[in-house]
Amino acid sequence: MSTPKMPALVLTLALSAGLLGLAAPARAQTAPETLNCPVLELQGVKPGEGTLRIAVYGSAESFNKKPVFSVTVAAPAASTYRLGLCGVSSPEAAVTLFQDTNDNGRMDTNIIGIPSEPWGASGRPVMGPPSWDAAKVPVNGSPITIKLN
Repeated sequence: MSTPKMPALVLTLALSAGLLGLAAPARAQTAPETLNCPVLELQGVKPGEGTLRIAVYGSAESFNKKPVFSVTVAAPAASTYRLGLCGVSSPEAAVTLFQDTNDNGRMDTNIIGIPSEPWGASGRPVMGPPSWDAAKVPVNGSPITIKLN
């Protein structure tokens, strides 16, 4: 099995970023636990730098095309952030995100195409862009935890 090339990762994350660019800014939220919503926990956020652009997909067919939930929120003051994914009702979901530290609306990369801004995906880590199979996780009441790269 061949390992995907890094430019494919950039394309995947850029596609997600493009979809996320259409997302409305998040409003103040009630604690997700009180709303009985799946909880997303992000670790390794650069506190106070730019915005988080998050997309959640509910099926292989919609992955990186049409999220069931997307949001752009200001980076929190802490390195950990929790968000309720209210409206995500599929039995499995895949989350992709990046921290747009300079708020230019896209994921920046270095000269060879490696992301230079923090990014992450749910599921198991892979070299290159995440696929549905690698990123899908059960939506079963347990938090979906992602450590940004």
